[in-house]
Amino acid sequence: MAAEEDGAKHEEDQAKEAPQRQKINHKQFRRLIYKEKRRVKRQREAEKRKELEEQERWRFENDAYYRARVEAREKAAERKQKEEEEERKVQERLWLEREEIAQQEFQRRREREEKREQERLEQERRIREEWEEQERKEKERQELKQKSIKEKEVIAWPWKVDTVNCAFYLKTGSCRFGERCSRQHPRPPSSVTLLIPGMYQDIQLYQGMLDEADHDTGLE
Repeated sequence: MAAEEDGAKHEEDQAKEAPQRQKINHKQFRRLIYKEKRRVKRQREAEKRKELEEQERWRFENDAYYRARVEAREKAAERKQKEEEEERKVQERLWLEREEIAQQEFQRRREREEKREQERLEQERRIREEWEEQERKEKERQELKQKSIKEKEVIAWPWKVDTVNCAFYLKTGSCRFGERCSRQHPRPPSSVTLLIPGMYQDIQLYQGMLDEADHDTGLE
């Protein structure tokens, strides 16, 4: 009876585990195996480290020579650490000194560059002022020259200065354009010039007669 009950129980367990085995594919199975191997490996390494620590503790407590070696090694490590700390402090101090020297050199170089820049700006300002002064003097000289020329023209040819009145009319008292002239003809109350309508003839009026006379002369 007991064997039959155990067999029935085993069959029930297999029936329960069967769906779970069917849900795991080959890739998932290999992943589970790999994780299990890693867990076992870590566990063995931890046990090995624990065993080595126990051996180390036992040797340190029972072996005077080993204990002296360990203490000497620890003192050497402390001494080396102290030397490294001193060396680090020395290197840090040297670095700070070099950094301070570099900062001072940078400040001096910056001051020199600023001084050169100020000198350049000052020189440009002086050159610009000199150029402006020369331009101003040249402009004044040209203005004086133009003014002098205008004054001379007013004295020599007063009719040329007037841009509104007809210069030819002011000079001769007559104009061939007459009332069609674009300039003004100021008529004086009295004049020494006698104006006769149609008396003034343009050369274009008798140019044809001159051409005919030249042609007749050539025939003769």
